[in-house]
Amino acid sequence: MKLLRLREVKTITGLSGTTIWRLEKFDAFPKRRLIARRAVAWLQEEVEQWIASKKSVELTNQKMETVC
Repeated sequence: MKLLRLREVKTITGLSGTTIWRLEKFDAFPKRRLIARRAVAWLQEEVEQWIASKKSVELTNQKMETVC
């Protein structure tokens, strides 16, 4: 279980901190975990699963566009 800090999450996802916060607010991104009084992190596995789910949706949409 590896923890990712915000800088790493932004690099991996290509999202801004604000976008990550907005997605979290609407339960559309893995929740951050408090690891110290003023420090948060995300589980790498959850972030990778989120990325994989976005890729599968993108591939499905591309296939549907090709069929239509």
